[in-house]
Amino acid sequence: MKFLNQQRTILFIILLIIASSYNIYANNSQPSKKVLIITSYTADSERVTDFISILSNVENDNNYNYDFIMENLDYRGIYECKTWSNKLRRVLNKYNSQNLKSIILLGQEAWSTYLTLDSVPNAPFYGCYISERGITINNTPNDLSEWFPESKNMRLLAIDKGRCCGALMNRYDIENNIKLVQLLYPSVNKVAILTDNTYGGLSLLGHFKETVNTKFKNITPIYLDGSKLSPSDIKQQISNFDNTTAILIGTWRIDNNGTFILNGSVDNLIPGDSQIPILTVTGVGLKSIALGGNIPNYDYDIKRILSDIYEYEHNTSKKPIFRYTSNRYIFNQSKMDQFGIKPFEIPSDSEIISPDDDKIKQYKDYLIYGSIILIVFISALILSISLFCRLKRMNKILSKQKEELDNQTKAIILAKEKAEESDKLKSTFLANMSHEIRTPLNAIVGFSELMKDGSVDERNEYWSIINDNNELLLRLINDILDLSKIEAGMIELKHSPFDMVKCIQNIYLTLSKRFDIKDDKVKFKISIPCDICIINKDQNRIMQLYTNFVTNAFKFTFKGHITIGFELLDNGIKLFCEDTGVGIEKENIPKVFERFYKLNDFAQGTGLGMAICKAIVEAEGGTIGIDSSPGSGSTFWAIIPCDYECNKER
Repeated sequence: MKFLNQQRTILFIILLIIASSYNIYANNSQPSKKVLIITSYTADSERVTDFISILSNVENDNNYNYDFIMENLDYRGIYECKTWSNKLRRVLNKYNSQNLKSIILLGQEAWSTYLTLDSVPNAPFYGCYISERGITINNTPNDLSEWFPESKNMRLLAIDKGRCCGALMNRYDIENNIKLVQLLYPSVNKVAILTDNTYGGLSLLGHFKETVNTKFKNITPIYLDGSKLSPSDIKQQISNFDNTTAILIGTWRIDNNGTFILNGSVDNLIPGDSQIPILTVTGVGLKSIALGGNIPNYDYDIKRILSDIYEYEHNTSKKPIFRYTSNRYIFNQSKMDQFGIKPFEIPSDSEIISPDDDKIKQYKDYLIYGSIILIVFISALILSISLFCRLKRMNKILSKQKEELDNQTKAIILAKEKAEESDKLKSTFLANMSHEIRTPLNAIVGFSELMKDGSVDERNEYWSIINDNNELLLRLINDILDLSKIEAGMIELKHSPFDMVKCIQNIYLTLSKRFDIKDDKVKFKISIPCDICIINKDQNRIMQLYTNFVTNAFKFTFKGHITIGFELLDNGIKLFCEDTGVGIEKENIPKVFERFYKLNDFAQGTGLGMAICKAIVEAEGGTIGIDSSPGSGSTFWAIIPCDYECNKER
């Protein structure tokens, strides 16, 4: 699609150069007459390039000698129709001071907008690429989703406007297409019209509604309106049709969101094995899903347009000349075969096409053109291919070397960053270890010396201090050993049945004694959902989790409470430790479970406890996390998948 647009843009530029050369030559011979061509579409659209291509082939006729000026309005979907009038006014004001001989309007959008303007230049205007039936956009509602416009005779509106020198129009024959449905499918009593979110789509919609209401009282109309329904909605609605419903395809270019639809996407709306009668009013889908239809011949004699303008200019009656493209019945051979329709059953003047023949002809043309190009450029191609292959090999080698170098560079940078991070963490860890180990050892050595000479009460107090520091040193050594096992991937789990309730109670008694809670500033509590809960897990590791959670909580909780407990889940249990401490900043939460990380460098600890907890939980196949906010406390939790047996829930 992108490639075709580029081709059209290049063709447009070439044709403009040709047209410019033509104008220069004409200007040298006699005074030119300026004709302003205003197109609804972009400069590289198919219709615009086709028009310019035909225009550039018009011979230099001294009777005409027109100087062509082109402006495009870049109109898109009907959803932006409220901006069309202002766009057109700006273009007309740009050339209003010039002596325009005529204005040619390409496309229904430009034509309809021009007819609804209050003030236009005093120059004859002519329409092309338009249809006889259309809609006006000057009184559109704010909410276009509620708009169902009335079909208008655009020929009469143009005559009422005045200064119209004529138009070359299509007739989309809704009436004959419905009659064709009735001829081929007598059982059909419902006809659906498929249109998109464009001016042409809404014009066909209004024309269809008017035709059915006035001429086919026995037909129930269905509106597959792409300006209000999404393609998926339309597809769903079509899937519910039976063989008493026929579909007429109109336009299918822009969906309800203003998105351009790819060519051929109309095929996706109809199931491949569908037996629904499908005809086309415009030719869309003719070579794929449509059986056929009565459609216009889209042939435009540009020289005839110029002749009509010239005749109007020199005719004193100033009577507009309206011409219509012819219509024809055309059918798809493969669809006729699918539905068992014989040639004698369709109108006698019908044309039958085979999409496969078109493809063969297309490929044949490509083959001829390709052969000519190969003959002309064969010598250059041999040299170019040889050079190209050599350059390609070199580029491939260089690209591979560059990719390897980039990967090596990235790996080196990543390794360097990890090494620096590891070195920094280990340095911090060693410094912490030096302090953490020295503190309990100093206490043990110092108070051991004091026990020689102290009284009995003093000796008991010294012994209690020595015992606490022994436990601290033991926990420190256990953390280091656990970390070593984690690093080696050798963490041990010894599963056996135990009662979680008793486990929580033992932890509560042990830690209450360890932290010697004697005041009411921090209350240590437990929360259990039942009296007995038997699980098959490693009890020591579960106690280690709670110990690390509670130890961490007492470091940062100075008032309120610390509560430990568990909850019953459908597929396991959730352990938790809730505190009313200082809380954790949101950006620091992911770091808590990293090795050697400490939120407070002055607090006691090595920064290993939470990392060990994470390793234990993941070894059990569970997940661990924190719910916390600064000043509101924290809840450390771990979900352990397991089966459990409980009774007497609280």
